[in-house]
Amino acid sequence: MLRNITHLLFRLIKLHFTRKNPKKVLLVAEYSKIGGTRTYFLSLLQFLKTSPYEVTVLMNNQAADAEIDNLIKSNGFKTLSCDFDFWCIDLDNIHPGLTKKDLISYQLKEMLFWCDIIKKHSFSRIVFSCSYPGQYLYIFLLPIAVRYILHTQPIKKADRYKRWLLSSQLSTSKKIITVSQSSKIAIEKFWLSGQSNKHVNFLHNFYEPKYKVKELISTNGFKRILTIGAVEEYKNPFFFIECAKQILAGNKTNTIIFTWAGDGSLLPECRNRTKDFPQIQFVGNIENVEELYAAATIYFQPSLQDSHGIAVLGAMYHKLPCVVSDNGGLKESVKHGVAGCVVNVVDTLNAVAKINDLLNDESVRKLMGDNGYNDYKKKFTRVAWEQNMNETFY
Repeated sequence: MLRNITHLLFRLIKLHFTRKNPKKVLLVAEYSKIGGTRTYFLSLLQFLKTSPYEVTVLMNNQAADAEIDNLIKSNGFKTLSCDFDFWCIDLDNIHPGLTKKDLISYQLKEMLFWCDIIKKHSFSRIVFSCSYPGQYLYIFLLPIAVRYILHTQPIKKADRYKRWLLSSQLSTSKKIITVSQSSKIAIEKFWLSGQSNKHVNFLHNFYEPKYKVKELISTNGFKRILTIGAVEEYKNPFFFIECAKQILAGNKTNTIIFTWAGDGSLLPECRNRTKDFPQIQFVGNIENVEELYAAATIYFQPSLQDSHGIAVLGAMYHKLPCVVSDNGGLKESVKHGVAGCVVNVVDTLNAVAKINDLLNDESVRKLMGDNGYNDYKKKFTRVAWEQNMNETFY
């Protein structure tokens, strides 16, 4: 380990005096087959296409993706590849079988990797698009401009090293960009010991439909409550199921359908819990969500954690009244009593009551849907996002 530390110090000093090309940028991003981080990364690629930079994308060979590969090529970006997946070094949560020494050694090797790649290609800026809070934070130690885009929000205090690192290194050239004011507050609380920092910025997500609805979708007399998201604990699918069962128990018309679109580790368990309830549907991943929105009556997002859900913005675009949790940045999209209802997801009765109120009042649904659409046009379009990015990213 001492040898790696010596090598790192030597390379940091050498890198500090290395001449860098001010136009060359390295982009590193996490993304999956579906979900908000993927949607954001696609948008980021399009945004950088019009930038003054020469963009190189670091590709993880373990996450090959034809759509993203084609977009990178069509934009004329260069690529580099690596054969391992970067992961978060969390000194407060040691993995079984690994010691702190092992993790520090691994982190040192990663930092040597970044030093070498930056020096070899003369990058002047590195951009990270991350979903795991805390990953890659040590990159702020390197003598290079950084834009660290975080899609989720931290929920626990960072270790002393990370807190020192950020408090000492954040600057005009080294910024954190997150997707909601709630996330900014959480970053300052857990990573900066509660201190406000002007170099932590938030830019709300935007929504743009990927597909067009070919024709008017008939509801066939059904009222559909829609949720789109990963079927994981943080999205709160079991709460969704409990609310659905209570609403269906109080309505004997059989005209209400609950639909959750998305994949995830809890999908089999959710299907098992609803196997005797045909009006509660977990339909898995759906490529064309526009048709789901078009057939829906109400949008429901009961997340336990959600920095700023893009799916909610999609519902607002489609003029759906939204019932969302008061966690994270959802309440920054949906104004309570205006575009929908903000509920505490510990309180099942309240959530059920709000959904029932909307089911029973078409005029209120229309008013809230229209209000949500007006808010979407003002704040959550691609044009608004690109304008904010131009002001903050450069």
